[in-house]
Amino acid sequence: MVTRNHVSFVVGSTIYDAGDPDEVTDHLGMQPSTIAWSDILARESGDDPFESHRTWTWMLHSPLGDEASASQRVSSLADLLLPICDRIHTIPERYWRYIQCKYDSTPREFPVLSDVGIILSVEVMRSLVEIGVELSYGARVWEPDAFQANC
Repeated sequence: MVTRNHVSFVVGSTIYDAGDPDEVTDHLGMQPSTIAWSDILARESGDDPFESHRTWTWMLHSPLGDEASASQRVSSLADLLLPICDRIHTIPERYWRYIQCKYDSTPREFPVLSDVGIILSVEVMRSLVEIGVELSYGARVWEPDAFQANC
């Protein structure tokens, strides 16, 4: 069985124009579930030195909990976003945005992932088009024993 699925509307910055997550909060008129910060080393070209950049990801999680299927969680998130889709359309272009559907699984459960899918109704797909966001779907396999051994 799959450990967990995560469904969130995410808006993020780039390494060269971090902006401010408060701008997104003010623009959308709603608080995020969380803001994740990342420190990244990058360079503009192959000969430039690496420089530290701070980026962020503004996340609004689906209102349904882990007990719901990914399809149900995407549908409830679309229902939450639909009334503000005009504001989502006008988020400054320097920020990327999409709905993220991600599964976490342990290696023992990994073969099950091939059977995991997401089925969206036509109504939910129309809502995603109206909201103007893409759906990203993926799985992450983690090995707690290997992680412990490398620490």
